[in-house]
Amino acid sequence: EIATPDLDEDLLLLASDESPEVRAAAARALACAKPSLAVSILTRLVDDEEWFVRLRAMVALGELEDPRAIPVLLHGLCDRIRQVRIRSACGLSRLRDHLEDIICLALKTQDAYAIQELVSELERSGGIFELVTAMGDSRRRGKAEAALLAALRGGCRRILLDLVLNHEDWRTRGMLARLLSRSADTELLNIMELFDSPGLPLRKRRVLRWLERQLAPAPSPFSQAAKVVA
Repeated sequence: EIATPDLDEDLLLLASDESPEVRAAAARALACAKPSLAVSILTRLVDDEEWFVRLRAMVALGELEDPRAIPVLLHGLCDRIRQVRIRSACGLSRLRDHLEDIICLALKTQDAYAIQELVSELERSGGIFELVTAMGDSRRRGKAEAALLAALRGGCRRILLDLVLNHEDWRTRGMLARLLSRSADTELLNIMELFDSPGLPLRKRRVLRWLERQLAPAPSPFSQAAKVVA
């Protein structure tokens, strides 16, 4: 709590201490002091053999909110310990100006647990809502749409359908509906049943019916019996 930026060399030594408790304490101090070498020092701790040292390093990197830490936080997102993955996802969700790139990079890890943790955190923190709203900005639309498709594959179908029906801006609702219709994600059809209640307003029911038609698998030409001349 009393660490200052001029302690960078001392914290570097403490981060290399043989005691894991001291290394963890050094990681915590780096988040408070924020010296210029903080990201570099913490990068050395993300592969520590002790899980709680890695945990403190991820917490510290998240608190720094430095875009340079994105690759390191993504590395922590694939950690074998769930608590480390959760804190890595939390740190990544704070980097609001880079969410599009973060989701696409997370998808490239092909780690189902990593993607699940990140998508869950973005749903909780409002990051998915921000990406949907970003589609209204022509400068961010392309990356935002790519990130939302990645998040869709990562499992955030329910929140995206909810925003299609309930986002405050009708233009955004339309763009998101068209994006989902192009996704070819037939799993959305099962989620739609949860939204289709008897009291659903007519406008929203029409949107669901339109999406169903767009996502429904095309009937096979061999699915219907045909008369064959013997």
